[in-house]
Amino acid sequence: TLIFPFNDWIDREHGLTHLLYPDRDGDGLADKGEVADTKDYRITVYTSDLRAAGTDANVFIEVHGDQGFIGQTKLENAANNFERGRKDAFDVAGVDVGEITHVVVSHDNKGL
Repeated sequence: TLIFPFNDWIDREHGLTHLLYPDRDGDGLADKGEVADTKDYRITVYTSDLRAAGTDANVFIEVHGDQGFIGQTKLENAANNFERGRKDAFDVAGVDVGEITHVVVSHDNKGL
């Protein structure tokens, strides 16, 4: 399991796309830092419980690794994902990217 620490908003003011790096050494801070095989990835998103957290926008993820990447993929599994204070899980199938180096999270700003 890799944790990608992110403590900011995804909006027009703070940016709609963010490059996230994993925390490999467990200090709570992000570390900057065969492809034809397929793999299933479990993406878990915890939406803040702060006022105005949550979105109805379409949310996307890219997964990058040392052996490849999975391009922009929409995170969807049911209605009402990314609501304030919720945990949402998504299964994404794609190429085996090797060791994950970073992910890119973005949304299309719809429904705001």
